[in-house]
Amino acid sequence: MKKYFFIAILLFFTSYVHAFQAVDINPEFQPTQEELLGLAIEKDFVPADHGEEYFREKIKEKDTLLAWVGLSQEDKIKILGALIEIHRQEGTIVERHPVYYAKEIDKTLYIGLRKGTFREMGGIGIVFKTIAVMDGDFDNGEDPKVLLESWMPVEVIEVFKQTYPKKYKRIFGE
Repeated sequence: MKKYFFIAILLFFTSYVHAFQAVDINPEFQPTQEELLGLAIEKDFVPADHGEEYFREKIKEKDTLLAWVGLSQEDKIKILGALIEIHRQEGTIVERHPVYYAKEIDKTLYIGLRKGTFREMGGIGIVFKTIAVMDGDFDNGEDPKVLLESWMPVEVIEVFKQTYPKKYKRIFGE
């Protein structure tokens, strides 16, 4: 089980850090809910004639990636607020606002849909934690450098360093 989790993290993170290089998207680009859903329809992840029932079914199936695509921004923010609170109760502090993470997750999923790596991302929980760890915003008492090194393989951290030098410097101080 741990092996498959590690593979999922590796695939997701590799997808995430290469995304802006491999897909012609400005790093400042922020997809709207309509653009995210439209791309999911275009890429045949969501049927064009979907309704609310389709997304309720995805929730029942625990397909958090597709369920996320169908949520309103309000619902995404509420879910992330609850997730951040759960982490807080478990002793992990996440300081950034749920709005930030909702936008980052939307952008990450949009890029995954464009690049063809959408299904390699695991689930919303993995996407959220990966973004928080990369931002140095997942304070579970561990040194952020040690946490990042335990969460991602060395070769992926090297890509992270090249792709996000400011984030890397904030964590590693180099």
